Amino acid sequence: MQTTLALEDLDTLGMKLQNLLNDIPVGIQCSLKEEKLIVLGQHPAGALSDPKQTLRYLERKIQSLQLHFTQQVRLYLRIAGQQQPYAHRFFVIQPPPPPPNPALCQPGTLAKKDEWIIPSDEELDALMRELMAPVYDELEPPSAYHDLGLAQVEPIEEETDIPTEAIAFLPPADLNFVWSEPDSQTPQKSRVNTKAILSAGVAALGVASGAYTLSRPCVVGSCPELSTAQGLSQESTQTVQSAKDAQDLASARQTLNQAIATLETIPMWSGRSQDAQQLIQTYESQGRNLDNLIAVEAIATAATEKTQAPLYSLDDWRSLHSLWKTAVNQLKKVSPESEFYDYAQAKLRDYQAVLTETEYRLQQEEAAQTSLDLAKQSIQLAEARRQIAQSVENWQLVQANWEVVVERLQAIPPGTLASVEAQRLLTAYQPELVQTRDRLQNEQSAANLFEQAKERAQIAQTAAQQSDWQMATSLWQQANAYAAQVPASSIYRNQADALMNSYQKAITQSQPSTQGASQQVSADLTTVCNRQLHACDLVAVNGAIQVRLSSVYVQAIAAARTSGNANLQNTFYQHQLLLKQNLESLATKYHLPVEVYDPSNALLARHLPQSSTTQTR
Repeated sequence: MQTTLALEDLDTLGMKLQNLLNDIPVGIQCSLKEEKLIVLGQHPAGALSDPKQTLRYLERKIQSLQLHFTQQVRLYLRIAGQQQPYAHRFFVIQPPPPPPNPALCQPGTLAKKDEWIIPSDEELDALMRELMAPVYDELEPPSAYHDLGLAQVEPIEEETDIPTEAIAFLPPADLNFVWSEPDSQTPQKSRVNTKAILSAGVAALGVASGAYTLSRPCVVGSCPELSTAQGLSQESTQTVQSAKDAQDLASARQTLNQAIATLETIPMWSGRSQDAQQLIQTYESQGRNLDNLIAVEAIATAATEKTQAPLYSLDDWRSLHSLWKTAVNQLKKVSPESEFYDYAQAKLRDYQAVLTETEYRLQQEEAAQTSLDLAKQSIQLAEARRQIAQSVENWQLVQANWEVVVERLQAIPPGTLASVEAQRLLTAYQPELVQTRDRLQNEQSAANLFEQAKERAQIAQTAAQQSDWQMATSLWQQANAYAAQVPASSIYRNQADALMNSYQKAITQSQPSTQGASQQVSADLTTVCNRQLHACDLVAVNGAIQVRLSSVYVQAIAAARTSGNANLQNTFYQHQLLLKQNLESLATKYHLPVEVYDPSNALLARHLPQSSTTQTR
């Protein structure tokens, strides 16, 4: 069998079919794919009143041509401007019967009944064309021709019922179609008298029609086309049951198409026509179910390819989840009564497992993205608070924000899309948390020094109000020392500088008062120490009144203790008691402790202000 067809032959075939359509505005495309003749008719919307009749008419004309380069023919109709065809028709070209016996054509020769030779399809069809074409031209266009028993055309649903071959039309360039457009310049065929032609050809038409009728499959004798179609259907089902991919399903669909095409050769006047039509309806229903499975496999293939490629965004994961969910939902729609139910259930288990895993990953990716978004918000808040922080409490809030940032970024699972950016943000902002902690400790230390300086100054102010200038000066000096330790980078540095200025002024103002107090202490102590005996001398007034006992007084006390003279001992005892009382009075008067040293500068006693307990060595 010839398997190739030149481009010129396709062009000629398209023009011939175009001419057969007369004035119907349908452009014809012809292409040969895998030894199948594919004919696409394209027309404006609303141009055809009965697309089924047009397809049937085209089939009869192609059958009459007895093409030798193919057996299977696919007819499609499409509206101009649309990608998908809306109607189709498949059929198989029937081979011509053996040539008639020349002996039967001899004049006066009458063959016996069992020796009748049926003329070929070419002869019959040529005769019928010659006799009936003028009649049809006169009466009505091909779209209104009556059915001669051929299979009916089925509408193509928009999404799920597109035959495998129809996909080849998208785009048409892939099939190297050759267009044959309607020729508006073609003159109309000459009109003839309809009644005259009918009268002249009725006898010949009756003979030809009877021979043609008897030559169709399943008209006389057995009907192998039914068993052939059933065998092809079983083969298609077995192919589906063992199918591993979409290619196997496509092969099963092609086999089922062959079964339908075989049944369509059985004419309506055959006794098996009703059986054939029922099987066609069954197989076409199976074909639609099979097309759905093919579509599901195409979705699963797309999802698998998407899984193998890197996923760069959350939208990629959502798209992948949508593909698997669509595939699962389509498989769930397969009825238990369908011959493809077992296959659908096996695929459903596999795809459901993949869908479950995809849903988990999608949820993980969405949670990771949410954590990343919250971390970014915390980064913005931490940076804003850092810019305006003016207290320890402010820096504590800044540290809390950076801790939230780090915790949220660390909580993002590795391997997610968000984890890549999370690691980048951790590298950039984790040092901010360390620096904030150091800054907070620095500010807390500065705040502590600042508070101690203010406390010392407050006590110094109280001492100054009590004219305890020595104490006040000492405390202001301590306050000044605390303020000087506040770090230069601290928010308290400016306030500490202001305090230090005030403390220096206080110290300067208190020095004359301190000097005056020292002179008064010296005068009072001279009176106390020189009663009857010169008992002591003033050493210094520096935070305490330091007094040293004279060596003469110490020796006199020692001599009295060893003399054995009770009166003398009592006299020195009374003198020591009076000296002690006077020193305690000085401590209370000047709010300073009085320290008593012996001639060798050893501390003998310490008298505290306000009648505090005297400490002795």
